[in-house]
Amino acid sequence: MDYFYQHPDQFYLFAFDHLYHPAAEPNAGHRILAKWEKEGRVTSIITQNIDGLHQKAGNEHVIEFHGTMKTATCPNCQTQYSADEMVLRKSKMPDFYVCDKCQTGHPQERYIKPDVVLFGDTGEWFTEAGFQTILGQIEQADCVLALGSSLKVTPFSHFPEYRGAGVPLIIINIGKTRYDFLNDTYVVRESIGESLIQIDNFLER
Repeated sequence: MDYFYQHPDQFYLFAFDHLYHPAAEPNAGHRILAKWEKEGRVTSIITQNIDGLHQKAGNEHVIEFHGTMKTATCPNCQTQYSADEMVLRKSKMPDFYVCDKCQTGHPQERYIKPDVVLFGDTGEWFTEAGFQTILGQIEQADCVLALGSSLKVTPFSHFPEYRGAGVPLIIINIGKTRYDFLNDTYVVRESIGESLIQIDNFLER
């Protein structure tokens, strides 16, 4: 957060080069999760990703816990801009990151911030209501999948602890996690796509 407000132009330069990839397409794992949602096997996705690929694959019930790079918002007037709009603004004006739809005493109060959760930041789901929604979904689940996460970043890493007694936790991740040896936990150290393809083939039998 500090760097964004001190160097918004450099922050956007980094973000557009490294965090925003509008041409990216969902992989096999994304597509299978979308298929399972349509079949009623998956009720919700709670993701740390900011790329929007779950929605692009067809998932409708997605909680983007760390936000998204697809939009940016003025903290003063709450005007929301698409990432494409911000790219266009950057090509046309030097202070593209300053909202011109409202006025305040200091331009910094109108810096249009990408809707990702930065260190020192809070997001839509970092609220009491947000946590209640997420934990409620996990507590009601009859199976929890943890895909491609080290489960080290808090508070996200604590979510599997709220599954019900005896509810299986399936971890698909190349690296180790602190949950690997808990009861009712099953670990697959392979790629997400290949693993979900095999599980889907089994479910189709």
